[in-house]
Amino acid sequence: MDAQRHCPMYLFCIGIRSQWCWRFVTSQDDVFAYFGDHCLVPSGYASFTNAMAQGLSIRTLTTVQSVVYNSPTVHVRTGKEDLECDAAVVTVPLSILQQGSSSLLVLSNRTRRSIIFDPPLPKWKLSAIHALGFGNLNKVALVFPQVFWPNATDFFGSLPRDRHYRGAYYLFWNLARMQGRPLLMVLIAGKAADDFEKLSEVAIVTSVLDILQSVPHRPLSL
Repeated sequence: MDAQRHCPMYLFCIGIRSQWCWRFVTSQDDVFAYFGDHCLVPSGYASFTNAMAQGLSIRTLTTVQSVVYNSPTVHVRTGKEDLECDAAVVTVPLSILQQGSSSLLVLSNRTRRSIIFDPPLPKWKLSAIHALGFGNLNKVALVFPQVFWPNATDFFGSLPRDRHYRGAYYLFWNLARMQGRPLLMVLIAGKAADDFEKLSEVAIVTSVLDILQSVPHRPLSL
């Protein structure tokens, strides 16, 4: 499993009026205790799970009915079998976790079903679940005739003028070196991500190109 690294440079943008700033730091998340380099995985994150799944017995299209963890081992019951294991890692979406209390509601074949936890999840865990948040994030991939941005930079960003739309096309990923073609991936988050889904493809591409007009070193033909 080859996870090609395009680290340790991260381009951080500060400024106004969609100005661009080329500043290299190790990580934008350091202040939030996520230390280390940012890395791009050319083969995708599935390469990690595929490698870890080798030699394992994987069950798909299997509905879990209950998780019993009141003994030294954990029993995961599916209706077809009772799986006994040392531990169980529950990875259902956060929105599903926040719907239930002692049970979790999931959708299987468009039918609402429940995963029963025995004993019920403790209050401190439920409090932690409900204290977490999540939001919408969209991505746009654009392929250009040539690279017109500093190709040694892995990430660069733009600060929109409207503070209510700070999540609009705020971060660009340079995937040219990783993919071998002039490719940019741009992120849209927050309220802008919700509004983004109402736009046509033409409007989206036009908006991104308008922002890229201010990129330093861009060719006049862009």
